[in-house]
Amino acid sequence: MLGLSLYAEHGYCDKLDMEKFKERFEFCTGAKYDDFMLLEDLDNTPGVSSTAETSYNPSKYLMWQDILTGLFDKNSEGLPFDAHYAALAEKLKACVGRNGYFDEMFRFYYNVANTLAIKAEMGLKITKAYKENDRITLETLAENELPELKQRMLALRESHYRLWFDLYKALGWDVFDMRYGSLVTRIDTAAREIKDYLDGKLEKLEELEEQRLDYNGNSGVISYANYFGRIVSASRIAPFC
Repeated sequence: MLGLSLYAEHGYCDKLDMEKFKERFEFCTGAKYDDFMLLEDLDNTPGVSSTAETSYNPSKYLMWQDILTGLFDKNSEGLPFDAHYAALAEKLKACVGRNGYFDEMFRFYYNVANTLAIKAEMGLKITKAYKENDRITLETLAENELPELKQRMLALRESHYRLWFDLYKALGWDVFDMRYGSLVTRIDTAAREIKDYLDGKLEKLEELEEQRLDYNGNSGVISYANYFGRIVSASRIAPFC
């Protein structure tokens, strides 16, 4: 919507006046220009150059990668994703209620950022505590942080459901039910495995024994990691996904 409005504005003036454009955008759509521009920060994260010409989508792979076998954990080391998304979540939360027709969209993106504020670095936290034999932190993660992540994930699914059925037919939502369902189940499994390990029922957490490697041999924030099947697991999910 913002892009279409900007294109139209160029069609009716020789020189763009940004302040007038912002006013016209709000008049025509009931939404605020500056709020829309916040959405770029979902993927304009630490580690991504402000002048990058390549497509980056860390919000996607940080959301869907597995808690225990995170394929992108090595690439995320040292990058303050949690703090970035927590700050963004606060800004997006303030957008809900002042953007008219687009309020539901902003509520959805608030939930995306609010979930990533915990999930983005969760695998790194679990692995670090395990490697350092920090049983207190492992217990805190299993008893408090993973359940909180599950609740935020369920809130994200709910807001996504509402937005989807406002805009689209029901066909296609089944894919997201499967994605959210598997992710929530893996959160439960991660908490259970950690508790079993702390209780002595498991000698080790096998997933965390494996060495973390750079995704596709590339360091830093990955560009264009767009296929769900190549994000969620190193195992084969389905062909061409």
